[in-house]
Amino acid sequence: MRYAETEAFVAKARAVLSAGGPGASPEWIEQGLRDALRHDGRRLIASIYNDRAVPPDDEEPLPFETIHRNRSRSVETLFGAIELRRNYHHRVKSGTGRVPTGKPPSIWRPTPD
Repeated sequence: MRYAETEAFVAKARAVLSAGGPGASPEWIEQGLRDALRHDGRRLIASIYNDRAVPPDDEEPLPFETIHRNRSRSVETLFGAIELRRNYHHRVKSGTGRVPTGKPPSIWRPTPD
């Protein structure tokens, strides 16, 4: 199911409301739906960012670089933290590194420790 959390919450909310359940305040519906949408959003955005073709990261290392495949990093998105797995090129002599696509988009900022 593509939007599993959202669809499950909508079904639950309909069942509760149909049975005459919590109707004093619609706040629980809005908060529950927001949480479900964020969960599905995290899964979808992680799928896009971890797609090797968007942007491609199959570039060969430059001289004096080693490649670390599928380097994992937790990054913060508008939907919450996700795990990003991309190739990383390490420059042994300088101790620096880069992702093959150059500078990652600004949304790929590391989560605070």
